[in-house]
Amino acid sequence: MPSFYEVKESMFIRKIEETIREYNMILAGDKVVAGVSGGADSVCLFCVLDKLREKMGFSLYAIHVHHSIRGEEADRDAEFVRKLCEEHGIPCRICKYDVPAFAAENRLSVEEAGRMLRREAFAEYANEVGHAKIALAHHRNDVAETVLFNLARGSGLAGLSSLKPVRESYIRPLLFVGREEIIGWLSENNIRFCTDSTNADSAYSRNFIRNRILPELTEGVNRQSVRHLCEVSTEAGEAEEFLTECAKKCFNIYAKRISREEIFLSCRMFQDENPYIVARTAKLALCSLAGTAKDIGRVHIKAVCALAGSENGKRADLPYGICAESVYGDIRLVRTGGKDEESRENGQTFHGCADSALVKRWEGETARKSGPTFHGFTDSALVKQQEGDVSVKSGLAFRNRADGVFVKHREDAMHQESQLSKETALELGRAKMFGGVQIFAELQDVCDEYGGNYDDGRASNARPIEKMGKNGACKRESIGEFADTYSGKAQNSCTKKFDYDRINGMLKIRYRMAGDYLVIHPDGRKKSLSDYFTDRKVPRHLRDAIPLLACGSEILWVIGYRTGESCRIREGTRRVLSVTASSEMA
Repeated sequence: MPSFYEVKESMFIRKIEETIREYNMILAGDKVVAGVSGGADSVCLFCVLDKLREKMGFSLYAIHVHHSIRGEEADRDAEFVRKLCEEHGIPCRICKYDVPAFAAENRLSVEEAGRMLRREAFAEYANEVGHAKIALAHHRNDVAETVLFNLARGSGLAGLSSLKPVRESYIRPLLFVGREEIIGWLSENNIRFCTDSTNADSAYSRNFIRNRILPELTEGVNRQSVRHLCEVSTEAGEAEEFLTECAKKCFNIYAKRISREEIFLSCRMFQDENPYIVARTAKLALCSLAGTAKDIGRVHIKAVCALAGSENGKRADLPYGICAESVYGDIRLVRTGGKDEESRENGQTFHGCADSALVKRWEGETARKSGPTFHGFTDSALVKQQEGDVSVKSGLAFRNRADGVFVKHREDAMHQESQLSKETALELGRAKMFGGVQIFAELQDVCDEYGGNYDDGRASNARPIEKMGKNGACKRESIGEFADTYSGKAQNSCTKKFDYDRINGMLKIRYRMAGDYLVIHPDGRKKSLSDYFTDRKVPRHLRDAIPLLACGSEILWVIGYRTGESCRIREGTRRVLSVTASSEMA
């Protein structure tokens, strides 16, 4: 075998150097770990990088993984790589794994298990030598094989462009040279390499493509088949990047992350956007919940999209314990558990999503100003939404309108069961906490200096109020300032006023119960709370988390939504019960 100085400078090496420089694969001062199996491709990669390392100013290391599959042949390959590195003065690590045992233990194919263990060994060694780049020996024929392999398996654009020149810490300097060029260059320089006997076994799917399909295409269809397949891969990669950005923008506009486990997709997306971009956005949402793109296929994306516009409550069960549900036109995606727990524990993520702002939005970011309206909000100080300002603190949101939206989000829905049985009596002058909401009630006397009563705030003369504070002191204010509040049109939906003398019974703050109803008209007409929630299109999964001001089965206030009619302020009102609901202060 020729020494370093005997390897000839050639067009082949210059071509690879140009690729390295064009894609900024290696810069001066970098450390590079080359994966060397002992086969022709990896030996070529090793020798070319060894030739270029002084010229380009980088340090070279090598690693070989023994898979414990081919017995003495595998031992031979490991020894060959050790001697190759020793002769060239390159540091080398030999790792040995029982790949068949690992595959059986983890229910993986031998090929997949080997790939996982190789990647693990490469990454570990690269970190040890100091954040090194990892060079792999994939070449143009590998790209063509991968395109055909993934196409036959039903892959989309991402699978057609999976082998890229640079991805994170991995580089592929040989990606634009063909197998025949590699063998020719090795032969020209009298460089030996090992042959893996299993490569001739066409029982393996990739070997079948390599040994039978590609030669037939080249000989029987077009001698440039490999090159053309590589061009398709490049174009597919460019299209994939563009469409991924489109999907991310669509996600930012129409998706609302309620928590790490829950995402809403607005019905507007399905109505206004291109169906293909909609499908990719739905996949982006599913992958971010699952923590991986593995096993998320077309059938699952179609199942999600089919729910748009379907009847309320229709569901679809998806991989990784994810459930999709139609919620009044919107799509709710929630992960209730599943095999993705292992993938999260192992640190697996969906590339391009799991470490992005799309996923980190659960930590506190809320919807864009131009985004859709949803019934859930995350922890934040103040955000703008359609139809008003939303003040959010500790998961509590109020919309500045009399029938505003109230949401109390619990990150773990299982805790709700213990909350549902709770109730607390309303006490004057004493603040109480209920499910993260502070409730404060006080009694106000309406006084008329001129002998009249309250007349819904429409009188021309402003009249004083005797307002009893916590310490019993009276405070005189103009009733005109409270006219809208007393008439039931409160600008602040966190506070409501009631005719205290019309309340018959003990007032409690609680969650809904069977038989609850609202008085919806001054003439006494009623509506069940369940029907009210349905009419207001309150998602079913939120109904049990909405606190209520109740007197027996009558609901005086669905906090954050509306009050009943039976105890509204009206002419003749003498005492006013003021109830304020606010979030727990941090």
